[in-house]
Amino acid sequence: MSIPQTAGTTTSAPPRPGSSSGIRSWVIRRPLTAFLVLVFGLGWPLMSLPALTDHGVVPGGALPGEIWILAVVLLVMLPAALWVTSVTDGRSGVRELLHRAFRWRFGAGRWAVVLLALPLTTLALGVATGRSVQTSDLLGVLAGEVVSLVVAVVLINLWEEMVWAGFLQTRLKRRHGLVLAAALTAVPFAAIHVPLEFVGDFSAASVAFGVGLLLAVSVLFRLMVGVVLRAAADSLLAVAVLHAVFNSSNGEDGLVDQLLSGGQPIALAVTAVALLTAVVAVAVPAHPGLPRRSRPLSNNEEVSETGGLSSLAPPPSPSLSAARAGRAAGSPEGVPPPAPFEAGVRPADRSVSAGPPAGRSAETSLLGPSRSSAPETFLGIRPPVTPAARGPEAQP
Repeated sequence: MSIPQTAGTTTSAPPRPGSSSGIRSWVIRRPLTAFLVLVFGLGWPLMSLPALTDHGVVPGGALPGEIWILAVVLLVMLPAALWVTSVTDGRSGVRELLHRAFRWRFGAGRWAVVLLALPLTTLALGVATGRSVQTSDLLGVLAGEVVSLVVAVVLINLWEEMVWAGFLQTRLKRRHGLVLAAALTAVPFAAIHVPLEFVGDFSAASVAFGVGLLLAVSVLFRLMVGVVLRAAADSLLAVAVLHAVFNSSNGEDGLVDQLLSGGQPIALAVTAVALLTAVVAVAVPAHPGLPRRSRPLSNNEEVSETGGLSSLAPPPSPSLSAARAGRAAGSPEGVPPPAPFEAGVRPADRSVSAGPPAGRSAETSLLGPSRSSAPETFLGIRPPVTPAARGPEAQP
């Protein structure tokens, strides 16, 4: 049933976020493209300086790559992510991103997985392949690695994961799901490190091998980050600590390298990443406190052009539409005559079709979870909703 508009009244759609002109309009339409242009346009020149100074192209002598990684993260990547977020999502989006960076309450057991699972698995794989564990200075090694981990998280890993996991991977996950988002994030995550492959002696074959290995490890690592985010209530602090633990598990003079004989345990650590990712994905469910914006889309939501969620609310009930028309026509008290009975729709259905009561979220109601909220799966795929599950009004 359609209600004709009253003469003299007009309706207008709310302005779209991209209605402004200039750079901000382009950023709103293409936030991820804008972010990548800034990161690689400004970040690659900085990341190239260690190689240029090492080969004498730029004076200054050899410079450690860690300094330039820190500079790129703090001076380029983090400001770019915060600026694009402020343009597309406003101050509330920036506050939410910062809030996730310091979210720590998601359970002691899950913290144990973040802190201990990767190094212990790497050590176990080393022992299983014939290496020996050296425990002569165990307490000193552990104390030194704890200090190194805290410094790494505070100085670089927290801000780096705010960019990669909090900004890029989260936005890609809303549109593409967990697995594809991890693979897509791995490409720029690996690419920003490519200039470091030219430090020291190199050849075309060595650079190709290094870039390929870096990309493969990055895919596995970003996939592990995705499943840990899901299990740790979307905490960026958790994946920042996990990033530092991964570096300590595979790096030269790291925790595992000091405790395990046989040289730098890169292959063991990568295998441990694959095992840990599979176990957490299967055995650890999504945290009950996972924010709504981090869950897969339900049947009444879609992804907007900016990567956020927009609600597809059901059409208003006939009685609600008639009430609005009565107010527009100036009827007394704005109360229209009762809407005629429609075949197949009970009066009780009209009263509840407008949505949940005021003060209650669209995801829950007095009867419990909404029918449109599907359980989250590892691949981000929701089971189909049959007509019977949609309610009496959706049945033929």
